Amino acid sequence: MRPLGIAVATGLVCVGALLSLGAPFLGVPLAAGASAWLWYRRMPGPALLAVIAAGLLTLQVDPAGPLYVVPWLVLAGPVTALLVKKRSVMSVVVLIAVFNTVVWVALLAGVASAQQMSVQGYMRSLSEQAIQQAMDQASSAGQDSTVLADQAQLMEETFTRLWPAMIALLAALTALLSVGAVRLVATRAGADVVPSRPLEEFDLDPKVVWGLIVAVAFIAVDKFSGGWNGQVLGTVGQNLLQVTRWVMFAQGLAVFAGLYKRAGFSRLSKAFGYTLLVFTELLLPLVSLTGLVDIWVNLRKLPRDGHGSSGSIVGTEEQDHPHGMDPR
Repeated sequence: MRPLGIAVATGLVCVGALLSLGAPFLGVPLAAGASAWLWYRRMPGPALLAVIAAGLLTLQVDPAGPLYVVPWLVLAGPVTALLVKKRSVMSVVVLIAVFNTVVWVALLAGVASAQQMSVQGYMRSLSEQAIQQAMDQASSAGQDSTVLADQAQLMEETFTRLWPAMIALLAALTALLSVGAVRLVATRAGADVVPSRPLEEFDLDPKVVWGLIVAVAFIAVDKFSGGWNGQVLGTVGQNLLQVTRWVMFAQGLAVFAGLYKRAGFSRLSKAFGYTLLVFTELLLPLVSLTGLVDIWVNLRKLPRDGHGSSGSIVGTEEQDHPHGMDPR
């Protein structure tokens, strides 16, 4: 391999590591793709060294940077490069998302403990600081302070209650983009990976509906008990509801993908349609509700064995694996 190629790949890993400090959904996939490029060219040593060196580089910006950036990059890059050769896309995405979430929460717990605060109290303080800065800027622009105060209080309460779901969803987005980047590099390198099925065939196991049922039950019990134990059940229920909603969104997106395919949409039209669906879901949960209906009614008439298409949360990709092998 040319030294120039190694230098460029290492540089991209370093750039991705620095971006990961503020925008992990951009930085981690960039670093993962670059390190996978080295890995698939039979240079596992340089790939690992690039990831570790890039993680240590974040020490110049954030003293705690290496503690979470290095694990993120190792799993999203070299480890994922191995996993995609044996496991389905979504199973790898779920694995990385869970790992990233655990690392993130552990970091927050450590920082909060160092400041002798609870994690909830620490997140509230971060929210107050960010909102106060935004209010100061808005006030200087001549906006009504009364309206700003009401909006700030609502934002602070929402963030303080839903930060676990926000972290989990951000970790999932980061994992999805990282696996996509690694698979793209693997395809270009001619590596043998577990084949993935198109989006229109994605199908969740009906058991995921239990997440929705438990979330609604927790919220209901919390409400009718008058906020039992400091509204803990209600907070857990709201976070679980948000995560489940976006899992259902993936199912709904698959339904629309099937409609786009039958309508013969071009790639550009599909991209525009998917973007519109995301913005629609941010306003009203119409796409996720479509996914919920599809789980029960099977709008796409997909073949099911009574346990969901694959018997797992990760959809249909693990069925009909080449040579009859189960990638799990």
